[in-house]
Amino acid sequence: MQMNREAKEQNVVSFDKRQNYKPNSEVYVIKPVEFDDAQTVSDFLKAGKTIVINMEGVQIDPAQRIIDFIGGACYGLGGDLKAISANIFIAAPHNIEVSGDLRDEILNESTLSPQLGKY
Repeated sequence: MQMNREAKEQNVVSFDKRQNYKPNSEVYVIKPVEFDDAQTVSDFLKAGKTIVINMEGVQIDPAQRIIDFIGGACYGLGGDLKAISANIFIAAPHNIEVSGDLRDEILNESTLSPQLGKY
């Protein structure tokens, strides 16, 4: 038995947590003021960045257009767009997984158009 244990210990590999750190793993927070800001979010997505979009204070019609544009960009780039609260969304590139189970709760309280429920 002693020999098997020594053999197993030689197969153990230590992982340094810093190895998984990627210099481009920043998360940006953007509060859109106008529709053109949706392109800025899309540019960040193309660069592989994750973006938190704060839609608080944005009128419903422009907010809908902005979220639709960003949703299209996410789809086209293979990314993901999720609601984290009634007016806050996260857009992630294809290599970042966003998971959670608050979607139904958020949609019931959303002040934005019900159309946003598709995200």
